[in-house]
Amino acid sequence: MFSSIFPVSVAFLISSTPVPFENTQLPIPDQRGDYQSIQKITHDGKPVQGARGEHRYWRVMTVGLNCRNAPGTNNKIIRQFAKNDVLQAGSFGRGGSDEVIVIQKDKAGKPWLRVVIKGGQCFVRANSKFINPAVPPPY
Repeated sequence: MFSSIFPVSVAFLISSTPVPFENTQLPIPDQRGDYQSIQKITHDGKPVQGARGEHRYWRVMTVGLNCRNAPGTNNKIIRQFAKNDVLQAGSFGRGGSDEVIVIQKDKAGKPWLRVVIKGGQCFVRANSKFINPAVPPPY
């Protein structure tokens, strides 16, 4: 009886165990909770370079997250997101290979993430109180 149950239990444990490498690659906020970069992090703490290192999907962690027309709390609110909404980071540039996703700073030096919305883009505060990397990304 135990011999028929044991393989099933082992298979379940193996398949349900999280892979540590996936968790260590997420962008990490600083001591204030600010995300200074959207780059994934390697095991030795270095950012993964290039577009493959950009973490593009973010989950809203608060109720009524304001999205503004430019970085900064004094700028116009053009959209609000609900808790648990998943946002896609927006890029800027001329198009093609020079499109990049970067954290932009407001006049006070606080980081903001550009996100895609229907008909354009807006900015949310890049802080772990407001957003966290969405895991797994909704491909």
